[in-house]
Amino acid sequence: MQNTVIVNSFLFVNFADEAPKCPMIVVYHNPKDFPGKYVARLWELDKPTDFVMIADTLSEIREEIPECFVRIDRSPEDDPVIVETWV
Repeated sequence: MQNTVIVNSFLFVNFADEAPKCPMIVVYHNPKDFPGKYVARLWELDKPTDFVMIADTLSEIREEIPECFVRIDRSPEDDPVIVETWV
């Protein structure tokens, strides 16, 4: 079982010097563990990390993702709670 670490922002993570080396931020809406919320979880390739951000709106999440990340729309094969992914 993971130990969830709730963060207020991903803006202050130094992705150049700190793990993960190939980060992705997956944004979800209404997941089972946080119903009615938007959640952004930091991933290392295909493995989720313990770090998540929780917000009431998608715009609140997007404001806290570093500008160096690029948004990728969800794929039809993705879990329905996935909104988008940032790489």
